[in-house]
Parts: sequence; structure tokens; C-alpha cells
Amino acid sequence: MMRKYVAPIFVTATGAVVLHLTLGWMWTLIGAVIAGVWSGRSLQGGVIGLGGLGIGWGLLLLHSFVVAGGATAVLVRTLGQFMGNTPGEIVVGAMVIIGVILGGLGGLLGAQIRHAFWPRTINVE
Repeated sequence: MMRKYVAPIFVTATGAVVLHLTLGWMWTLIGAVIAGVWSGRSLQGGVIGLGGLGIGWGLLLLHSFVVAGGATAVLVRTLGQFMGNTPGEIVVGAMVIIGVILGGLGGLLGAQIRHAFWPRTINVE
């Protein structure tokens, strides 16, 4: 059951990372929309977009901590102070949750786009 989601989630996560690094974080939503169009089903598109962007954003955050740990820690601490002295772990979790929400909504949107432009035909005989 879950194996059918592995490849699309991997492709969506890869696309999200590539879009993030080339065009900016706002464009990662396009990866989830494409995944939703690809899947064709609303729930399946939402799950694929949710997992893909969640993994993609998590990997990008992990990459930031590995490459520039000190600077990323200062950034997370500063964002936490802006949010009312929120601990850094919650700030990092909130960033990933934002990606997950965007991914899920993007996948649902993509599936609805597919239904709107490429509706299924029913053969009645």
C-alpha cells in the first residue's frame, strides 16, 4: 500500500529541493502541484505533496545546519526571539510544518487541476 507512494514522494522531494535552490522557496509549491496532477486523486496527491515537501524542506534545513551550523543556529535563535522567545527546536519544527502544509495543499490543488482540465470519461453502453 505505502510502496506506491515512495517513488512519487522521492521525485517530489527532489523537485522541491531543486526548485528551492534554483528559484527560491516559494517555487517549491510547484513541485507539489505537479505531484498532484501526476497522481490524479485528491487524497493521493495531498499525501505525495505533503511527504515530498516535508522531506524536501527537512533536507534543506539539515543541509543548512551541516554547511553553516553556526549561522543557521543564530538565525533560528533570532527567529525564535521574534516569535516571543520560542525555543529553536520549535522554530525548526514550524518551518518543516509550513512545508508540509504547503505540500499537502499543493498536492490537493494539483489533483483538482487535473480533474478540471482532464476529466475522466465514463463509457456508458
